[in-house]
Amino acid sequence: MSCDCYQQQEGIIIDKDTNESIAGVEIFKDSRPIQKYYSNSCGFYQWHGISGGLSPKCPDPKLFFIHPDYDTLYCPNNLNVVRMSRRKGLTDL
Repeated sequence: MSCDCYQQQEGIIIDKDTNESIAGVEIFKDSRPIQKYYSNSCGFYQWHGISGGLSPKCPDPKLFFIHPDYDTLYCPNNLNVVRMSRRKGLTDL
């Protein structure tokens, strides 16, 4: 049995070391890189999309989190509070 399901995710993105919010993080699903969302000035993000599959349960989204000053994250463990690590060499900016 196959059907489409609505997926949504929201949370906050923070710096792993300082716990400060990160604005301008690009978020997209691995299978839909052209559908992009961004975190706001408080680090808050909302993402939504449609997924299909053969599972009776709607699968969790596999999201990328990208920012030029931080290491890219793919499918983090906790999507409600995403903790990003600053790229090496950028900690003194």
